[in-house]
Amino acid sequence: MDWKCDRCGRCCKVWDIQISNDDISRLEALGYGKAGFVKEKEGKKCLRKRLRWCVFLGKDMKCLIQKRHGYDAKPAVCRAFPFLGKANQVVCGSFRYCGTARRASIDSGFSFSAGRARMQMKVLLHAIRKLNSRNYAGMWGWIIREIRKRDFDEIYEHDIDGIASRYDGSGLMPTLAMKAALASLSPHMLYGLMMMTLKRPLTLRLPTGKFRLYPDAMHVRIREPDIGAFISMLSSGHGITRSMRFPGNLAFSLCFLGDFARSAARENGRKTANINDIVNAYSKLNSIFRFQY
Repeated sequence: MDWKCDRCGRCCKVWDIQISNDDISRLEALGYGKAGFVKEKEGKKCLRKRLRWCVFLGKDMKCLIQKRHGYDAKPAVCRAFPFLGKANQVVCGSFRYCGTARRASIDSGFSFSAGRARMQMKVLLHAIRKLNSRNYAGMWGWIIREIRKRDFDEIYEHDIDGIASRYDGSGLMPTLAMKAALASLSPHMLYGLMMMTLKRPLTLRLPTGKFRLYPDAMHVRIREPDIGAFISMLSSGHGITRSMRFPGNLAFSLCFLGDFARSAARENGRKTANINDIVNAYSKLNSIFRFQY
């Protein structure tokens, strides 16, 4: 996957960005005083903020360090984002899918929450591999619902196998809570719900920028091989954010994935949504949870 920053500036606003001593030394060598850009928080060194913005974020949403000194002068964590190791979180920017996604090197010990239970990364990936181009939203919704019904402490691969084997083929319909969460990104939640119900175009203010949703774009086709390529990307470890609630968030993203991909294609005057539309649609949906204050 090729990835290009769209300069929304969100990553420079939301988090406290931890930097290393090497980063500090490099910036000091460029003429910046340590007191002006470093703050201590819970024993860690972070980039200082001004009104919640990183001190190096310009009004044009461009990094001043990169503009003045080049990309390699930026702190290591800034150069790496949105990658964790070799896994792309797929939460912002513009993507161009260039073929089969390489398997990511991920933290296999990281655990997520699913209902009251814990689910390790390897089990999450095992569950994602149960999805295919026809059942992806319905199957994931079924897995999450069944987990939440049961009194699990820890989810194992054999639990996923049993749940998936009993899938009844039903689709995942957006709940009122899901619709309300999406509508809250419009000028007013009730207005958003009304426009979605009437299948009218609706402008959403996503964390990474505005997006035009077309609920009536069902005539736009999505090719099954492209959905398959997207699922392969997920099962390879890309598009997974290190958030405890990711399994539930994924249900929301998959539920609206088709609507977002079709809307992107329609906005560009196309009758078929391609793999780039799908990946970028997922990125926009994934950003809703990743960039929460």
